[in-house]
Amino acid sequence: MTNEIYADGIGEIAFAQGVVRIDLVSLSPEYRGGDDSPPKFEFKQRIIMSPEGFLRSFDIMQGLVGQLLEKGVIQKHRSESGVATDTTDTQQKSSDEFSASINNN
Repeated sequence: MTNEIYADGIGEIAFAQGVVRIDLVSLSPEYRGGDDSPPKFEFKQRIIMSPEGFLRSFDIMQGLVGQLLEKGVIQKHRSESGVATDTTDTQQKSSDEFSASINNN
């Protein structure tokens, strides 16, 4: 039997004590949506891996993003200024990075 884990996303990625820690989050059961309040996420599980394992994982994810773009499953979105800002306002992403939207066609 395979143990599968579902997550709505990554809440945080940190490098500490020589390993990469990836916190998986899921939408809080209390969040009902429909209003203007932002979604609330809660910690579910942590993945811990070596920096080398993290880089291999990153390469695999980049490859999948390329395939999803090519198939039209996701599309690139750029802000009007060409730069997307992180919600913390302390980091900026390059204009080559993107947020994805899923095509449900």
